Amino acid sequence: MKKNWTALFNSIRMSATDAQVLKLRQVIHAPVVERMHEATQGRRLMLNQLTEFVENGLVAIVEGGMDCDCSAYEGHVHLCKAAPQELDKAIEEMYLNAEGPIHWEIMRPSESSRVKRSSVDLALRAFEDGHAHLVYL
Repeated sequence: MKKNWTALFNSIRMSATDAQVLKLRQVIHAPVVERMHEATQGRRLMLNQLTEFVENGLVAIVEGGMDCDCSAYEGHVHLCKAAPQELDKAIEEMYLNAEGPIHWEIMRPSESSRVKRSSVDLALRAFEDGHAHLVYL
């Protein structure tokens, strides 16, 4: 793969100015750099929240999502140690056990006690509303 890119850039160098080559490299690499920047920003925000919401060495992760049968749920609370590695491990475990899309947020354990657990069967609701072929989120 590296040889292909090198051949591409070498052929461009022969037929284009240096400014055009730099512009092409920027166009090719810009999406990768943007994704890396977004990931770094997200990681920095998560670590700031980790230090902000710690109580007695713990933070709460509140999870919600939907499984493969269109059953939506909210308010599943997971407590974990307030260490970046432990938080990563808990979040990775949530994604591994997910049967569909999920979302999560970090909060103080004392605040998480007020979170209400709920679930709703969106497929059944759609059937009862007379449009079983279409599920509204």
